[in-house]
Amino acid sequence: MRIEKKQELSQRRRRRIRRKVHGSAERPRLSVRFTGQHIYVQF
Repeated sequence: MRIEKKQELSQRRRRRIRRKVHGSAERPRLSVRFTGQHIYVQF
């Protein structure tokens, strides 16, 4: 695979992820995961 193609795919992935994950100083990013016994929160 050409280097240009790899870079393009990497940038596409990054844009796709950045679209979903967003935050600011007033409202930081938050990730919540539930298991059978615990709730995990990550800022």
